Amino acid sequence: MAFNRTTNTDAASVPRISAVVCSSPDRDVRVETLAALREQSLPSGDYEILVAGRCPAPPASLEGTWRTPPDIVFLESVNDLTDCAARDAALAAARAPLVAFLPADAIADFARRAQLCRAFDQFGNGIEAIGGRVRGLWEEPRPHWLPDELLNDLPITRLGDETRLLRPEERLCGANIAFRRSSILDRGGFIALKKAIPPPYQESSTLETGFSEWIRSDGGRLGYSPLAVVDQPIPAAHLTPEWFRRRAAWRAVADAFGPERRAPEKRWLAVKEFLATCPPENRTLRGLMVIPDNPAHFGRQVAAIYDSVACLLAGISENDDD
Repeated sequence: MAFNRTTNTDAASVPRISAVVCSSPDRDVRVETLAALREQSLPSGDYEILVAGRCPAPPASLEGTWRTPPDIVFLESVNDLTDCAARDAALAAARAPLVAFLPADAIADFARRAQLCRAFDQFGNGIEAIGGRVRGLWEEPRPHWLPDELLNDLPITRLGDETRLLRPEERLCGANIAFRRSSILDRGGFIALKKAIPPPYQESSTLETGFSEWIRSDGGRLGYSPLAVVDQPIPAAHLTPEWFRRRAAWRAVADAFGPERRAPEKRWLAVKEFLATCPPENRTLRGLMVIPDNPAHFGRQVAAIYDSVACLLAGISENDDD
């Protein structure tokens, strides 16, 4: 069952922004997610809601009570498509010049879409994508060994309280990004993204981040709006040392495809300095695998894993007398 649009399609009724909910086999669409999307500060005619991806049938509770505008359009034809193809189908169906993506289990703040529109207006035509603040909803208590600097690896955005351009060392969180629709279509859509970015950005949860990085590598500008807020669950499976180590290693692989942000020689020196601070029995590769006992040490361990992979990919070598 698909919900048909109840609004007109003439030029005067074109919405300002399309909200696309991206579901997947391990993320069913939550009724709370859709309810929050319908209760927004923008007038109902200024936005539309599209549900794209592999997902179960629309919740029965939507049939009778949610037929009034803004209606929710379930793109049933995309259920068997890949994550990239499903997003492209949503882009084809979207009517607005701006498209804001949202995971199927995230909750958008009441003013999220209005703030995204306001930020695009503030930056002007030169901006291609804008990300917002993402607050984490912890499924389990935060581990005692997890330092603040690693929170950015989770769906949490900590970029301050100022609406501004993104700095080179910063990334947008895929749980809360809006794009100019033309910026995606002009690059061939999400299908083309597979050829443009490394594997770490090809997972469903990182596709939007990957596309924003592609835009930046093309010279496009990215922005940040702290007033566009989304609450995103943090799975318990992501709260393990192993998950953060893998994340660091894959991030180093992804960054190897972009401009070098730090000299490999300095990274190699940082790895050796970290191992030198470890107990003698951990001054080998074991030092990169030992279970953390405090946040500061674990933060340095994860940084050393990133630097180690980056050095290997950069082709660093060392003589016996170095």
